[in-house]
Amino acid sequence: TGIGAPWSMFAGSPYDVTGGRYMIIDKSSEQRLGKLTIGTTWELTLANPHSFKLVGISNGIKSFTTMPVISMSYNQMQNMFSEFNQEKSTIFIVARVRDEKKIKDVVEILRSSMKDNDVFTTKEFINKTIMYWTVQTGMGMSFFLTAILGLAVGGAIVGQTIYANTMEHIREFGTLKAIGARNMDIYKVIFSQAGISAVIGYIIGTIFMLVVKGGIEKAGVTLYLTLPLYILLFMIILLTCILSAWFSVRKVKKLDPVMVFRT
Repeated sequence: TGIGAPWSMFAGSPYDVTGGRYMIIDKSSEQRLGKLTIGTTWELTLANPHSFKLVGISNGIKSFTTMPVISMSYNQMQNMFSEFNQEKSTIFIVARVRDEKKIKDVVEILRSSMKDNDVFTTKEFINKTIMYWTVQTGMGMSFFLTAILGLAVGGAIVGQTIYANTMEHIREFGTLKAIGARNMDIYKVIFSQAGISAVIGYIIGTIFMLVVKGGIEKAGVTLYLTLPLYILLFMIILLTCILSAWFSVRKVKKLDPVMVFRT
């Protein structure tokens, strides 16, 4: 029927898998499997080896793990799993609704009539997959801790730089307070330095990411970068830099203007 077939093809057609032991492999698998050539024969092994002819190469259907994504006819897959006495090996069934406006109604009907099965819309299934990899497997936590470590190191460097600059000009700040400047006026100077550091660092980081993006994606890693993500990253970086200026603000707050008149 074509439902569940690769949505983008580099070579061949999704319907070429019908009528025999034919399969489709995604082009991203070339990094692990080598050059993919239409017409070559490949061996797949479960309980016993099975030979399949490569009739198509999909495009953009990447696996999050090291295992490549292979597409074949439903009957051929059932025959392979029958060796394990698992004729009922279907895990997912993909359905298409003619009237997209009635998707929610159809989902509710299926959920009420198929209570032993999970029924999801496309968006719900995507979110469930994201939650699985980012929360349940612990992989997301490792990336999260790496990002937090990067923010902590960056924040410490910015804070140290601003603090050193504050101590270098501590007498100037004392002079400002002696002639009537409020603490808030001096805070604005320090926070401005933090803001400038955040903007410069963000611009450099963004340019670097855009420059290396092509090379990273050629290596097989897709970077999903959207405008909301860029905005969120900037806000996080700006907040980190402002918080890093807290030690300098604390020092100025306790600064005694009398020190200006000391030799």
